[in-house]
Amino acid sequence: MHPFLTLFILPWLLVLKLFFSNQCLFFDFQRISSHPVDYAFQDIPSFDPRGGHIQGIQLHIEKGDTIAYLSGSSSHVAYMAKAHLQGGTSRILSIDTLLMAPYRHAGGFQIFQDHLAVGIEDNHQRNSSKVLVYDLSMSVDTWTNPLYTVERSGPYERSTAGAVGITSHQGSVLLVVADWDARNLDFYAISENAFRLQSAAFQPIATVEIAQLPRQDWSDPAWHSYQNLNLVSEDRTLYLVGFAKTSENRQVADIFSIEIGEKENWASPDFTLVSSYSSGLPEKIDSFPQQSVTLKKLGSKTFVPSLEADFKAAGGLHYQNAKLAILSAPYQLDSSAGVNIFHVEQALNPDALPNEWKLYSAFYAKEAHQAAAADSLYVYAINNTQIGQYKRKSGELQKLVSVPGTIHLNSGFFLDGLLYMAHSNYPQKPDQSDIRSFDPRSGNLCTVVDFGETDGSLTWVVRQEEHWWGMFAHYKENNAASYLVKWDSEWQEISRFTFPKKVLRNLGSMSVSGGVAYREGFLITGHDDREVYYVKIPNVGTVLEYRGTFPAPFTGQGIAIDPVSGGLIGIDRKEKKVLFALPSYP
Repeated sequence: MHPFLTLFILPWLLVLKLFFSNQCLFFDFQRISSHPVDYAFQDIPSFDPRGGHIQGIQLHIEKGDTIAYLSGSSSHVAYMAKAHLQGGTSRILSIDTLLMAPYRHAGGFQIFQDHLAVGIEDNHQRNSSKVLVYDLSMSVDTWTNPLYTVERSGPYERSTAGAVGITSHQGSVLLVVADWDARNLDFYAISENAFRLQSAAFQPIATVEIAQLPRQDWSDPAWHSYQNLNLVSEDRTLYLVGFAKTSENRQVADIFSIEIGEKENWASPDFTLVSSYSSGLPEKIDSFPQQSVTLKKLGSKTFVPSLEADFKAAGGLHYQNAKLAILSAPYQLDSSAGVNIFHVEQALNPDALPNEWKLYSAFYAKEAHQAAAADSLYVYAINNTQIGQYKRKSGELQKLVSVPGTIHLNSGFFLDGLLYMAHSNYPQKPDQSDIRSFDPRSGNLCTVVDFGETDGSLTWVVRQEEHWWGMFAHYKENNAASYLVKWDSEWQEISRFTFPKKVLRNLGSMSVSGGVAYREGFLITGHDDREVYYVKIPNVGTVLEYRGTFPAPFTGQGIAIDPVSGGLIGIDRKEKKVLFALPSYP
């Protein structure tokens, strides 16, 4: 390489390396699967879980085995269960008492290296808690000899410790402690050297009142009642990941960046605070130098747990050797339940295409004749003139809506809470098409735009960025005349595209029945075959570029993006079922 190029390029390569290394955790978070690998509970010993439930979950590798730790509460004791994960089972190894009542509630916790930090509180009086740090490498008496203790007592709910995270960051070991419903975060720190030598106690460094945080730079403004909070430090970036079940019953993990800045002023704790370590005397802390904290929400991801796992009970993350996994556990140790692990999707190459779309869930819906769509709470099965609204969780019919004046509803697409549906007078002639909308909240139905007489029958419509796209179908010997239209926001046609021969050959005498925006083009379906096609908008010309055919469970017809899983939702017309599918990569 020329010396000048070496001097010019190498510094930029180093910058890029640093940038992408800093983005590794966030990139993996975005790529993690919404569906888990299951580990069903086995060999559950007899114990009394009444009055409480599992509260947190973490993984720890011990002699090559994957061990799940599960914190829990009950009427009389706070406990920690251990389970060996192998071959789809979660075999319970032990259930140990941490503390007795009134400290009966072991909440969300985190394992960092060989250290476990957990908050144990009096969840009845809600006026005291203990944050304990244990050494898991101790062969005996692990739970009776914590290395560090932070005692909090005083104001109702403010002195609780429902979720605790721990990690090392820029020379310090940090604790974050969330009080009741995660309304406040308290940060504590100790130098890594003192932590290793057990020569000092944790000291408070900052308190954050969530309600006072500015949120204009957040990816979205939501802060939930997180049951578990975990810290991760990657290079110079500190992350906080929270796990919750939202008021809309979505199971979410939210990721935040944290910047801890300079000391701003002296502050007093909101409660009585006593900090100690195993070989030192307890220290009551009346004031501390408050440091600035900037918290920014980077993103959120929705998950679909199984085996009764629930983020409202227990969630967590495991990040080791630059590999991320999200964890969830159920409320109780029951033979019908188990641990969930959500892994990063294997297809990390952004150009990689799936080799098929695999069915993972289905339920009967009488209206599943033309299309299906979904929001976070409900699934909508569409026939020619009706919409069946079904509960996501149970598949129970919630509401049946008739759409007046319709002949042939064709598809469903959600935007800003409204269900948009392509409609035509097919098989009548001349062709006429329009777009209808349905508001699930108010029940309002309206015609968004009436195209009047059209060249072909409108079968599906979506919006991609600033433009609307719609498919006009022709049939039988004229199906090659089918085309895709691009409109502006005022429904003025900008351009239109026809379909490649590789797609048309598979359609027989029918046409393109369904479509969703996908990467640089669209995933489309035919009328009957169990496959989807990927077509791309061409750089030059007006014929869509064929990029691939993928087996799928749907029998053609209308498809939509599922906002919960990120996969596809469609129908099996003959079986009258709504189907859910996820991409499978080679």
